Amino acid sequence: MRKVIIILLFLAIGIVSHGEMPQEQTLGTEVAVSSFAAASATALSKADLALARSFVVRNVFKGSFGESIAEKSYIDAYLTKDGHWQSITPRSGPQGLDHLFIKTKNGVIKDIMVGESKFNTSALNKNTRDGIQMGEEWIGKRLKRLAWRYTQISTLQKIGFGKKPLNSARILCVALKSGKKVYFWTEGFKWMFSGTEAELSEARLRASQYGDFFDRASRGLVKYRSRVFNIVPKGNDIEIRIYDARTISDGKLHSTKPQGVLRFKNALLSKGAISESEMAAQIQRKMGLSDADSIAFARRLLKEYDSRMLMSEFSLIKYVAANSARATAFGVIIDATIQLIGTGEIDVAILGMNASSVLLGTLVGQWTHIALTKPTAYNFIRNISGPLHCSTSTANSLMSSMAGGVATSAALSYGAYYFGYADLKTANRQMIIGTASSGAAAAFAGGAMWVATTYGTAGTGVAISGLSGAAANSAALAWLGGGTVASGGGGMAAGTAVLAGGAAIVAVGVVVAGYYGYKMYDQHEDTLRICSELNSYLDDTALDPVLRNDHRYVSMMPIFVEAK
Repeated sequence: MRKVIIILLFLAIGIVSHGEMPQEQTLGTEVAVSSFAAASATALSKADLALARSFVVRNVFKGSFGESIAEKSYIDAYLTKDGHWQSITPRSGPQGLDHLFIKTKNGVIKDIMVGESKFNTSALNKNTRDGIQMGEEWIGKRLKRLAWRYTQISTLQKIGFGKKPLNSARILCVALKSGKKVYFWTEGFKWMFSGTEAELSEARLRASQYGDFFDRASRGLVKYRSRVFNIVPKGNDIEIRIYDARTISDGKLHSTKPQGVLRFKNALLSKGAISESEMAAQIQRKMGLSDADSIAFARRLLKEYDSRMLMSEFSLIKYVAANSARATAFGVIIDATIQLIGTGEIDVAILGMNASSVLLGTLVGQWTHIALTKPTAYNFIRNISGPLHCSTSTANSLMSSMAGGVATSAALSYGAYYFGYADLKTANRQMIIGTASSGAAAAFAGGAMWVATTYGTAGTGVAISGLSGAAANSAALAWLGGGTVASGGGGMAAGTAVLAGGAAIVAVGVVVAGYYGYKMYDQHEDTLRICSELNSYLDDTALDPVLRNDHRYVSMMPIFVEAK
């Protein structure tokens, strides 16, 4: 954002430094530059990403993070050393099991392990209706329900085929003899299967075996292991303490000696500790977007923020307000500079109007960005951005930026009229110029991205038109920047600077063209009006003898006659 504002500042100084400007032109430049400042702040705010982050509930993320890192670490550190263990953690409704590991031989289940993750100081719940959490009765009830589900799908005759969704009320996993995992899930009242028709018969067989094994385990006929994973932050590191659940009688983990301790350096600074699909599932539940859009947001979140940041407190309202405040501060600096060079002094009232207008415009732009993330609007934007080879997030950003620029132009133009700094005609013109400059800047940015995605080539040599989503966006920016850094170009940073600088030049150019266009129009209108008035005197027979005796009029008569 700093680069964009510096570009704007120097462009404004360059225009006004040629001499003192009339108040109308000074106000017009302020309107356009302020509207572009608000539009730039909106585009750079990533308000849609902030919305997605606000839906990542800290406790839910901690739970998902804990489950993910515990499962991966325990499989890698222990279970792979002790035979063919796999995680098939099912989702069969609320109050399920965090982890369910199975050990198989030739695809046949031989052993199971039930696991539960607890983050930091969390304890096991002692007061469930099934006894203490992770106790024999508690686990037995859940294994029995799970056994019934697996037995049910093994006997179903009508099962559809499809791709496993991010979210479903029930998702059951089966490991085939080959080691491949396939899934059964519900869509409405229908069960679906992620494998092929050829794999369905084996998957049904395995599901029947799982159901039988889980049922016997729930009745105490089969021994199984139960473990509690306590995930404890240690600075930027993560420590995982592994407990035998049977040794925990009061629910408090710290009162029991762990069986083992694993330590992972800088795990909280990792941007891949939680899986993309887990994050996308959280986003989808809250935002109601499609699987593809939810995954795109998850990728952006995991790329932008590390685990520590995602676990920290976050307020969307405070985030939007802070961005608006920063944009307002920069807008005030630019406005003060324009006033000083243009008129030699600072009008505090105009400065206040400018600050209020930029604040309003940035707020409108960011909330528009957020509103356009709603499923219906987002689907519409995706449909129109696809043919343009533009990512949905980029198209959303351009549209919301223009909304912020228009809001700023309207507030500052008609604010000047209300407080007596301009007449209504001037206010209307400033509104038109400001809106046109915002639209032209957005059109330039969109056009540049279209050229890049249509005709550009990624650093790998692949045509950018063949890419999609974030990959296409990154490749397009790198192409605009002269290529990737590895190939000697400026990379994405240079591409972003080209977009920002070009849009700024276009915006200020529209202001200059608009001002001088109106100036020439006014001069033409004044000339026609004066000629019309003077020619009316020539047609006045009563005044004609008097005027003819006035030598000043006689010396100018050829001009008026010619004009007539």
